[in-house]
Amino acid sequence: MNDRTTRREWLGIAALIAALPIVLMSGVATPNEYKAWGVDAVDCDGPLGVMMFAVPGLLIYGVGAVAYGAGYRKRLNLAVAGVCLVVCLFVGANLMAAVKEQRLNDRAPEACR
Repeated sequence: MNDRTTRREWLGIAALIAALPIVLMSGVATPNEYKAWGVDAVDCDGPLGVMMFAVPGLLIYGVGAVAYGAGYRKRLNLAVAGVCLVVCLFVGANLMAAVKEQRLNDRAPEACR
């Protein structure tokens, strides 16, 4: 194993750590802020608040899962790919909840006019 491969791996891990705040923001963002507060109301913003952070997070961690999954023979690569996959599943579930909430809001469009 040469030194260049090790540096490249650690640079990728550093990029994933740098993108962690984006993923955390997408996990914290709620699909409907009013339901999170306990009020049964329509959130007219839609899933934009979640998508704004979820889409870049999914792209970054999806690429990380594929890139590190390709070198699955090393334990470090396998662990990083597994973490990236779990993060993608977490963010994807929140994104799907936001899209589902938007579809529910589309049934009553007069509420957001």
